[in-house]
Amino acid sequence: MLNTDGASRGNPGDAGGGGILWDDRGRFIRAFAENYGICTITRSELLAFMRGINMARDMSIKKLFVKVDSQVVVQLMECDIVRHNNTYFIVKKCRDLLKNTKWEVKLERCYREANRTANWLANRGFKQEERLLMFDSAPPNLGSILLEDLKGITWHRSIVVSNSLNDDAPRQIAWTTEEEISLAKGWVAISENNKHGNAMKQDGLWFMNKST
Repeated sequence: MLNTDGASRGNPGDAGGGGILWDDRGRFIRAFAENYGICTITRSELLAFMRGINMARDMSIKKLFVKVDSQVVVQLMECDIVRHNNTYFIVKKCRDLLKNTKWEVKLERCYREANRTANWLANRGFKQEERLLMFDSAPPNLGSILLEDLKGITWHRSIVVSNSLNDDAPRQIAWTTEEEISLAKGWVAISENNKHGNAMKQDGLWFMNKST
């Protein structure tokens, strides 16, 4: 399994990405932390996703389960893309990797609470001086989070509910990652020909080897 995440202080701001590969028993295989300089959260999420997919491919993994906490990333993997958008080539590279490599990949969105290890690596990424760090063993400060994941410790998720009757009032909080979907729709066209029925499936997106 692969988890990836991006981080940006300011959106746009100092940005980084991280990802971690696990075996089928939840044990550490490999991880990365990367510094992206100044960019948006969406771009950092996509760059981290692409780095993670490349890391898994380089290790000759044949079946891969990918979890990200960005609905925008999942949406962009199944939408038609406007060519002039500044993330067009990143999205295209990701989709080419998913669809053309001889493997099977399942992509699924998870909550941030289930993506804590990748989030920790992404935050390390934008703080580090090195452009890219690859880890063949878990960084010491990540050990406690890995242990919690192995033990299956659960976390409560807080949901903010507003009872305001004035929906047109100015927002007083920052946009969430999920809300960036509404912005992304301004520069992507949703495909109406979902041959594999992936648009609304609850069990994630499957990218299959064309020979299968």
